[in-house]
Amino acid sequence: MLCPSCRVKTAPLDEKGIMAAQCPQCQGIWVSKMALDRLTRREADQPGGVLTASGPGLQELAARVTQTDTVAEITCPYCCVAMVKERFHPMIPVQTDRCPKCDYIWLDPGEMDLLLRLYRDLMSEDDPSVADKRDKLARLDTMRAAMRADLAQATNNDVNRVRNVSNNVVNTGLNIANDLNARNPGVSVAADVAEFLINMLIR
Repeated sequence: MLCPSCRVKTAPLDEKGIMAAQCPQCQGIWVSKMALDRLTRREADQPGGVLTASGPGLQELAARVTQTDTVAEITCPYCCVAMVKERFHPMIPVQTDRCPKCDYIWLDPGEMDLLLRLYRDLMSEDDPSVADKRDKLARLDTMRAAMRADLAQATNNDVNRVRNVSNNVVNTGLNIANDLNARNPGVSVAADVAEFLINMLIR
């Protein structure tokens, strides 16, 4: 795929078992939101961190992200739609670019390291007010995930019902047409009826 910022071909990147792509020119990273979720949680679970343990400090990371942050709107190289600028986590001031269609995320140079560091610090914060807000957001995320799953299941059920009704209508029409053909051997109406029903269903 092409880098959404530089438009040059990206190279595969294995970030501790998480498959992503990186631009050889600007060093930005292209990764799915699901994979980034796994990576941030895994980093937060490791004492002292793994990927960020020996990296630059927060001030250095923040300065780099400020310099390289993409201000202009960018387009998803997969879906060709405008990507949405938003925070990866409501309590972490790192703005990413996410495709609303395929749910892939573009991280400008330094954003991956800064995001991992801040997420790890957030998850290990002992301040009661921070911990309470963090836990509420986690519960909200769980509720949203359950609602999305319920909606997807309901949509799938509706599609199946419509498909069954359509099949029943077509089969009923063909049975009627075949019965008419049997009563009037010289007149073939099955094909005409089938075509009429299909046209009605796809309108």
